Amino acid sequence: MIRWLPRDEALDAHPSLGAHIASLQRVMGGSRLDDAQTLAERAEAESWLSRHADSPAASAAREAARPRFVRGALCRPAPVPSIQDAPDALAAALTAWLSRHDLPHLLCAPLWRGCWLPHPNAYPPAADARAWLDAQLQRAPAHAEVIALIPPGDPLRAWCRAWFWLVRCCPDLPELYAAAPGDPTIWTLCQHGIWHAEIFCISTASTTPRQDTLSAPDWSEIASCGAWWDDDTPHMEGRRLVLDPEATS
Repeated sequence: MIRWLPRDEALDAHPSLGAHIASLQRVMGGSRLDDAQTLAERAEAESWLSRHADSPAASAAREAARPRFVRGALCRPAPVPSIQDAPDALAAALTAWLSRHDLPHLLCAPLWRGCWLPHPNAYPPAADARAWLDAQLQRAPAHAEVIALIPPGDPLRAWCRAWFWLVRCCPDLPELYAAAPGDPTIWTLCQHGIWHAEIFCISTASTTPRQDTLSAPDWSEIASCGAWWDDDTPHMEGRRLVLDPEATS
């Protein structure tokens, strides 16, 4: 079962994810209108950095656009026959990665507080994915203040299915970032079904950061994003941007 944790508690427990989100909020917030939400996001970033003033991750976040980068990669599983098979293949590879490094679960957080759902999309896979995520959020204490805790198995498969179809079909899906407690890797998923993985250094200068996180038989590291299923079409069926907040498709 997917659990929902208070946002501050979850980010405090995961310095890598907290620093990544806090630093992005500080940088990206500068390009947005100075409205109430922007001010709230900046306040969250500064609050996190203040609570972690002695953390190497917080120091890196203050000094640069992002915590200190170690390495990154574009990763995907082995090719599959159909796009319908892609979400489960992504989940299987991520499950194997969790198991190999003895990590208990993923945490998934939106960049901005309270932003989880895109506008409705009538394309059936996207509509089903949005309805599923909305139903999960109904069990959360408050949409604006939570982060998802996703264990391996059926919950992770269901999460990957929803994330795949939403990020593929809904350009207005809020940016989501995932990480596992105790690991410095940040994961996000693009519309091509490619895991974008980045490892950040959250260790002290005397400690060598782990760099083998992405080395795995489950992954193929690739040079650029693109479809990896045999039944690909020239366009992304179902992908549409809703500009009218009152629209339903």
